[in-house]
Order: sequence, then C-alpha cells, then structure tokens
Amino acid sequence: MRLFILNLTFWCFLPNVYGNKIYTFGVEPYTRFERLMKSWAPILKSMREDCNIYIKFSTEVSIGEFDKKVKEGAYDFVYANPIQIIESYDAKKYTPILKEKNNKTGGILVTRSDLSKETLLENMIGKRIAFPSNRAFRSSMLIRTELNKLRIDYETVWVKRQENGYMGVLRGDFDMAGGDLKTFKMFLNHLKAHQKHLPKRDESLQVVWESPSYSSHGIAANRQLDNKIVTQVREHLSRNKFINMWKKIGVPNGMEQGVIKDWDDIRKIYDSINSNMLNISLREKNPIKFSN
Repeated sequence: MRLFILNLTFWCFLPNVYGNKIYTFGVEPYTRFERLMKSWAPILKSMREDCNIYIKFSTEVSIGEFDKKVKEGAYDFVYANPIQIIESYDAKKYTPILKEKNNKTGGILVTRSDLSKETLLENMIGKRIAFPSNRAFRSSMLIRTELNKLRIDYETVWVKRQENGYMGVLRGDFDMAGGDLKTFKMFLNHLKAHQKHLPKRDESLQVVWESPSYSSHGIAANRQLDNKIVTQVREHLSRNKFINMWKKIGVPNGMEQGVIKDWDDIRKIYDSINSNMLNISLREKNPIKFSN
C-alpha cells in the first residue's frame, strides 16, 4: 500500500521533471489518504491547468502528526482547523488566505442508533469515547471541554481519524465517538456504498450531542512564499466555478477570501480551551492509542 501511495503522488505531479517548481499543499487527515487524494486532486489539478502552478497534495497518518508539520511550517499551503490557523499565524509561520464560506459548525458525539440517547447522556460516567487526536478542534477539544465542565469521568481512546471512531462505535469497540458533521456525513455516504460489509444490527449511527458552532477550517499560505503566487492561489480557489468540487470535500458553500479576524470567535474561547485541555490531561486516566 505504501508503494502505491508514493507512486500515485509522483504520477500526479510528474511535470516537475520539466523544471516547474512544485508547491506542497498539506491537508488535515480527516479521512483516509485515498479518499482525501481523490477529493482534493481536481482542485489542485485546476491550479496547474488554469494558472500553471504545480501543487503536490500532502497529508499525514494522523491529525497529531499533521499538527506538528504545521507548527514547523513544513507545507507551502495548508487546509487547517481553526486552532492551527490561529497558532500558525501567531507563530509567524502562515497567513490565512481563504475561509469556508458561511459554514460555522461544531463538534458532535456519535453512538449507535439502537442505543437510547437519553440513557447515554444521563449516564456517561465510565463510557469509552473515541477521539481522533488531542488537537482536533471540533471533534475533540470542544467536546472534551464541555465534558470537563460537567466533571464527567470517561475513558479516552485516540484513534487518529474521525472515521476510525465512527467505525469503532459500529463494531462495538467504543460507546461513543467524537466527530463533526462534515466527516460524519462523509462517513455515512461511504457506508451506503459498503453496507453489505457491516453486521445487520449495526446499520446506523446517531448524533447524541452537538456543541455550539464556530468558524471552520481555512487555507493558509506559508509566509516565505512569493506574494504573487499567494494572490494567484487565493483568487483562483475562491472562484464560484469550484463550488461542486468543494461540496465533494465537505465544504458546502465553497471558499471565500479570508483574513485572521475571521477567526475572532475562536480567539474568544482560545484561552479557555487551552486551560481546559491542561485540566483534562491531568484528569484523563491513561488514554489509549487505538491502532487502525
């Protein structure tokens, strides 16, 4: 599988052989590599065809690893969560150039549909809850902050990606999983195409809790890049002609030009969330890393 991934990446961006500079585009790994690559390829390909700018798709095996790369300024462009947007801007690594248009969303807790929502919410003590990463904003930080306020003790399991948590709930590995509506809808659509591979009793999932909504992901440019390239990318990807491509990625209204102030609602809760994360880390008992 690893050889396939490497060959696919090389094949997609072969024009570099002829002397074109290649820019890296890092995408937070909210789903598996194959699906990320398939959904993002048409948009990055359009940069080559319309602007003669060659962009290489890149991601990591987990949100945690991606977060480290963003902090290092490893990519030329990044599609990142709100916390990463703010922190990379403050660290003078990246400047946001695009934001998801009219798309404020929150975190969700998911469980199986054959379980009682009321019973679960009333008795969450000791429940096994899957989260993709300590640093996933909506699908982990928001949810765990709210649970911390309620002083609920639960068992934490790290699963790298949201879809691993959803599938683990279906299989009975976890009582609940943290996620967000974008990845949840994508996962349900994937299930419809592969329903025959699931046990009949585990046919569906339900959302049992949803957090308040906040500004969503954005695209940021490395501060070392030439302004001309950044302007071309920003203007090209904000065009309305890409709306159908963005919908396939889970961005229903497309992208529009953005600046750091567009994440001011995250700024207002940033200190509170970080403080809660410290308290949570002290209270969570030996979080488990779940391999998948």
